[in-house]
Amino acid sequence: SKTQTVVLTPAEEDASYSITGYVQNTNGVNGSTSSTIMARTTTAPPSSAPTSLTFSSVTTQSLILSWTDIDQLDYNGIFQNFVVTYQSATSGLVTKMQRAPSLMASSLSFGKEYTFTVAVVSSGGTGPFARANVTTTQDTPGKPTVMTSATATSVTVDVKMTITRFFPAQYCVTFTRTSVSGV
Repeated sequence: SKTQTVVLTPAEEDASYSITGYVQNTNGVNGSTSSTIMARTTTAPPSSAPTSLTFSSVTTQSLILSWTDIDQLDYNGIFQNFVVTYQSATSGLVTKMQRAPSLMASSLSFGKEYTFTVAVVSSGGTGPFARANVTTTQDTPGKPTVMTSATATSVTVDVKMTITRFFPAQYCVTFTRTSVSGV
């Protein structure tokens, strides 16, 4: 008894086949036909990725991502949805399913770079992902609510200020001489 593997090509996607076989000797005489087995090919996943990923209305906490869908012939099955993922270096991965080629992402952090990916999902599976990066905007710092001169020496003035919001940036103070006493 010997097992022989035969690959039948080309087969069509998402098609049913009935398969029989027989053995032929060196004189060209055929043996009996085997029993019939059934096989069904699968549907391939989408063969291309969405294009033209574009960000608009980017703010400190939200944005809109839009893209161009793939050609319907590249679905390789029945369209189900788009899968969109995004994350920053410090946030967890977010996954969204969309029927339309756009997404409004919210609850983002200001001033962070995010990586977005988009793929088509069809009855054949998930296609290749397109990727794009975007950085959310920085918020405008609030005005210091109180500035007071704490101490002064002959050449320095220590200034204390209360900031209504914390920003991981530098603080700037300008000063102008208004008078010099004793001159």
